[in-house]
Amino acid sequence: MCETQQEIEIIQKALNKISKMENKTAAQPSTSHSGPASSARQTTTQQPRKTMRRGFFMTLLQQKANQLPTWNGPKSETPAALTGTVPADSNYICTPGDDVAALCDDVADDNWILAEVYLYNSNSNKYQVKDIEEDESGENSDKHTLSRRRVIPLPLRKLNPATHGHLLFQPKHKVLALYPQTTCFYPATIHKPPETEQDDYQVMFYDNYYAEGYAPPLPVPQRYVLDFKDKKRK
Repeated sequence: MCETQQEIEIIQKALNKISKMENKTAAQPSTSHSGPASSARQTTTQQPRKTMRRGFFMTLLQQKANQLPTWNGPKSETPAALTGTVPADSNYICTPGDDVAALCDDVADDNWILAEVYLYNSNSNKYQVKDIEEDESGENSDKHTLSRRRVIPLPLRKLNPATHGHLLFQPKHKVLALYPQTTCFYPATIHKPPETEQDDYQVMFYDNYYAEGYAPPLPVPQRYVLDFKDKKRK
């Protein structure tokens, strides 16, 4: 039993070292076009805030999406809040550790980023969130204080297309979606909703790099596709 525990500890230490090496590699900038171009504010191709090249981290994000439970209630039953497209209640408060989309002024181009709730201050009615890509040691974590309107909780369950397909976002619906291999959300439009509970949305991101104004469809899990409301300050 002791030998087994020692082996587990050795493997865990090795995985930690590998993760740190991947973090250092990911810090190098990318020169390829790997994200949607900005809107009318900018006509040149824009890189996402961070391009995720370490497969380990992105695999974890994909696993979170795949492991999201599916609402399997009868068709006549309305799914609970935060199931797929069903929004949170107006008085809903995220708890520490929840993943959210956060609109941060001090991030390049005021992007929506994938973040984790650190705390909620009921007196100021504001959240403090931290970048999902924080350094393992916590030393390089970016914390942002935001009003509730700048924080969107992610779905806690998936919709089942077989029973509640009518509630899924339909083609041409405007959404905010996590661009693959990044931790940034961008405006997009639905190309095709999922047909089974294992399927992703097919999403077309707005991108002036293309003559049509849209990039070719890309798969994005239900967990990372949100109803779009432009909450940037005018």
